[in-house]
Amino acid sequence: MRARVQEALALPFAGKGWPQRFLIGAGTTLAIEAMFAGLGYLASGEAGIGIAPVAIAVNFPLLGYALKVFRAALAGEPRGELPAWEGWPELTIRGLAVALIGLGYSLVPLVMVLAGLNFLVRGGLLFSMAAALIVLGLVAAISVLFFLPMGIARYLAEQRIEAAFRPAALWAAIAAAPGEYVTVYAGAVAAFVVSGVVASVPFAGPLLTPFLAFFFFAVQARLFGEVCGRALHAPARRDVPGAGGPSA
Repeated sequence: MRARVQEALALPFAGKGWPQRFLIGAGTTLAIEAMFAGLGYLASGEAGIGIAPVAIAVNFPLLGYALKVFRAALAGEPRGELPAWEGWPELTIRGLAVALIGLGYSLVPLVMVLAGLNFLVRGGLLFSMAAALIVLGLVAAISVLFFLPMGIARYLAEQRIEAAFRPAALWAAIAAAPGEYVTVYAGAVAAFVVSGVVASVPFAGPLLTPFLAFFFFAVQARLFGEVCGRALHAPARRDVPGAGGPSA
C-alpha cells in the first residue's frame, strides 16, 4: 500500500507536460475565485477573499478531470501520467454529475452545520445548541461521505446517478477491501483539513489552495479508483449486480 501511495503522490508531476496540466487545473479554480471575488465586490463592496472552498466545489471541469483520473484507475489502466486537459464540455458535464452526487451525500450534514452557524450568530442560550449541531454535522459529514468514492465507482459502472445511492451495495463493495479503503479515506480527510487550514491564511490562502486542490484531487482520484476497482472485481462481490460478475 505504501508503494502505491508514493506512486500516486508522484503522479501529478509525471511526464513532460505536467507543469501545463498543473497550471490549467489550478488556474480554473483561480478563475472562479476571481469571478466570485468580483461579483462579491459589485454586490457588497468587498472582494470576498476566502471563498476558495466554494470555488473548488463548483469547478465542474476540475471535478470532471478528477473523475477521468478515477475512471482510468477503476478500469485498471497503468498510471503513466495524468491525462491531457481536453474535451471540456464532457469534463464539465461529468463534473456536474459528480457535484450532484456529492450534494446528495452532504445535504443533511450541510443543513445541520448551517443551522448551527445560524444559532451561533444569535448567541445567548442558543450557543450550546449551535455547537452541538455543528459538531454533529461535521461527524455526519465524515460518516456519510465515507461512502462517496464507492458511490462514484458505482455511478461509473452503471452510468446512472441513482446507482451511487444504494447503501447495501456500497457497503458490500467496501467490505471487499476495507483496510485499503479506510486508509485512503483517512488520507482524504487529512488532505481536506490541510486544505482548510491553508485556505484560512489571509490573502495567500486563496492563491495556494487551488494548487493544493488539484494535487489532492489527482492523487485521491487515482488511489480511490484503484481501491474501488479491486473491491468491485473481488470474488466476494460477484453476487452484486453490475460488479463485474453474474447478477443474483
